[in-house]
Amino acid sequence: AVCNSNPARTSPPKIIGGQGRVLGVCFAIRVASCCGSQAGCAPGQANCKEALRRMKTVSANGAEIPAIGLGTWELRGEQCAQLVSSALQAGYTHIDTAQMYKNEREVGKGIRVSGIDRDKVFVTTKIWPDHFATDDFARAVDESLALLNCGVPDLLLLHWPSRTVPIAETITAL
Repeated sequence: AVCNSNPARTSPPKIIGGQGRVLGVCFAIRVASCCGSQAGCAPGQANCKEALRRMKTVSANGAEIPAIGLGTWELRGEQCAQLVSSALQAGYTHIDTAQMYKNEREVGKGIRVSGIDRDKVFVTTKIWPDHFATDDFARAVDESLALLNCGVPDLLLLHWPSRTVPIAETITAL
């Protein structure tokens, strides 16, 4: 499918790759395609970077979290690193990954090669429920830090509740 290059479009972008896969690629390509020019940008808007800079944030416990982020589910290899880098250069400020996605290394690489200062990027990663036990949790966090290799994530989430590890144990591990 071909992406619509109009960043002011309110309907979801078309899917590249079918079956809902790589939806983020389409949106990032759509945004990146008009950066640096006025083509496809809303009237009075200098470019897509300006639109992305104006995005709202969500306040939570003193943190300002960009409301829209680039999800990296099912992105792999060099394509993942390139997309993350391009998205940051296009104006994205929030990148979302997870252990389960098996792309933290590539996400970290994309952040590092983007040329965007790390303190301008909000990074979210998630720990998989199989690692919620006290001893496993610390190892899982260390593994994510090593794979990302871009400093401490801004937000560390529990991917979803564990059926086997009580939440009280995981909270203690935090």
